[in-house]
Amino acid sequence: MPTRDLLYRPVDGDMPPRLRPLFTDKRRALLPGIIQARYAQAKTAFDRGDYKVSADAFTQILMALADPDIAGELRHAPLADLRVLAIGFKDLSIRAIAPPAAPVVPPPVPPSPMASAPAPAPSPAPAPVAEVAHADAPKPPRIFDSNDVDVMPPATLKQEIPRFQRTVLVERTGVLFIVIDERGMVESAIITESLDRQYDPMVLAAARTWIYRPATRNGMAVKYRKRIQVTLPRQTN
Repeated sequence: MPTRDLLYRPVDGDMPPRLRPLFTDKRRALLPGIIQARYAQAKTAFDRGDYKVSADAFTQILMALADPDIAGELRHAPLADLRVLAIGFKDLSIRAIAPPAAPVVPPPVPPSPMASAPAPAPSPAPAPVAEVAHADAPKPPRIFDSNDVDVMPPATLKQEIPRFQRTVLVERTGVLFIVIDERGMVESAIITESLDRQYDPMVLAAARTWIYRPATRNGMAVKYRKRIQVTLPRQTN
């Protein structure tokens, strides 16, 4: 069942044909909620530094989000948001568990032919620098979002949407995600639901100039991933 395996589908012989439509309808209804619960578990694993578990969990979530049974749900929150967040946290998890570079061991120096004294015994090799550096390396900075209830979201100081220069016959809605750093500046921006192929780059360029009062957690400024919906109302003039 989906509660145990997000990708489970009965094969021929596992279920009578008359029950298959009932199973599909039930699975379609349950899967969005199960994906949200799995996302919360994966993020908990990421926050405690268990990056192997979180990488595998976010991979499973992304595979489940690609299921055709819930294709319609992906156009709307919360699944539209979760897909972008899962991609980001999966990439951070994979980078965090990447093995350290192998230490470079210098080749042994051959003894000089003029030396008459026996060569001294080799001293113990020092601890590989690369391994020590990896152990002490800081964790990737955490990016908070609307799911973190203990975080005060950023306040908008400047968020100007560029004017759309063409006629809009049918109202259009697009979605972008931005990451706001500890200074209140936009660190990155990505459009997940396009408005217009020519207009999208204008929105992204404008987003990088937006300014906010940073999000805070326990009085400290933190990075924050913000979802912004942009609507182009119908206009015929």
